[in-house]
Amino acid sequence: MTSFRIPVLLVMVSVASTGAHSQSLSSLRVGDTFSETRKLGAAPSSRRQAGPFLVQKWKLPDGNELSVAANEHSGRIVYLELTWGGEHAGILTDFSGLIFGRTTLGELRHRFSGNGFTYEQRGSSLKVPDGFTLSTSYEVADQPNTVVTFTTKVTDEGPAMDNPASQARLIGISIGQANYLDGLWGSVKVYDSAQSKIKMQSELRGIVE
Repeated sequence: MTSFRIPVLLVMVSVASTGAHSQSLSSLRVGDTFSETRKLGAAPSSRRQAGPFLVQKWKLPDGNELSVAANEHSGRIVYLELTWGGEHAGILTDFSGLIFGRTTLGELRHRFSGNGFTYEQRGSSLKVPDGFTLSTSYEVADQPNTVVTFTTKVTDEGPAMDNPASQARLIGISIGQANYLDGLWGSVKVYDSAQSKIKMQSELRGIVE
């Protein structure tokens, strides 16, 4: 079965659009056993229990934060989230051409032919102390039960909010099992009229094995 991973040391990933392979030193995948987190070589910065799921976070050397959720019954990872820490060293992602702090919501919409969908219970926007975030999710065409979510942010220091699509910039990427996310964010989804599915084989480098 095809599986997907988010490399956790992204500072060594090439951003060329040629599909170069990831050069990460350590990586995790949805579907891995939770014991694979030992590859990170460091203790988690936080740990909490959420029902049958264990959620831990790590602060990475490039300043980014990695969140990992695993089902304790199966021992398998069900969710990975990488959040930009705001440092230049951590701007690279495994989606060719997508860069933390630079890629806009409008560019995401153009690339993936629409807004995908949002979880009604979670909502598409969230107020944060220095602005607000916008989230949009996409089903994965070549991997059933998998959802990719992009989070962008608009800061209060930016220009007036007349066009959020051009001002909201990428700060987070997550990959999770759809049934886990339904439990986390609710099962009711609001789809964009032009929503499309992502083909992971062609979109991601070094993530498909």
